[in-house]
Amino acid sequence: MDRAATDPGFTPSYPGVTDTNNLADWDPPFPIDLSAIRDKDEAYWDRHRAAPKAFIRLTDGRQLWSTGSERFGRSTSIRFVPTRSGRDLAAAADAMTRALRERLDVSTLGLSFDAVRDRALAAGAGATDFGVLFVAFSFFLIASAVILVVLLFRLGAEQRSAEIGLLLACGFPPTRVTRWLIVE
Repeated sequence: MDRAATDPGFTPSYPGVTDTNNLADWDPPFPIDLSAIRDKDEAYWDRHRAAPKAFIRLTDGRQLWSTGSERFGRSTSIRFVPTRSGRDLAAAADAMTRALRERLDVSTLGLSFDAVRDRALAAGAGATDFGVLFVAFSFFLIASAVILVVLLFRLGAEQRSAEIGLLLACGFPPTRVTRWLIVE
């Protein structure tokens, strides 16, 4: 385990596995017996993290794990290593990016770039003003509540018509009887 072999970047980042400090803390989506972890396994994890323990040739890997119906192609990544010793990795990455942009035609790969955010903002700009709708709905609710209170008051007055008639027959003025009903 020296040089590039100790690079944990060879394996993809996987939540619940590569972001833990100990093997015992793993929360993988696949079945694993965490009780089988030995001290030397934990020491390897502390020293090398998710660095692979073996490297095989690309052709052997494709032969071993190819299903024949790879949805996203036969390779998932490409690793470039600067060939000149002492060359800065960032400078090599910039040079590779420039070279790819010059030689790669994305339209032949079926790719296109679109300003999705701008299109979404434009689509939402001419939308209906919901403020008027909310005001109208609020007015409808208030009017419905007033009508319901009036109907309940009338129903109560009709049920107590005998009592009201008795009060009026006893000489109470209609304004006083009305005031009592309103206060109730």
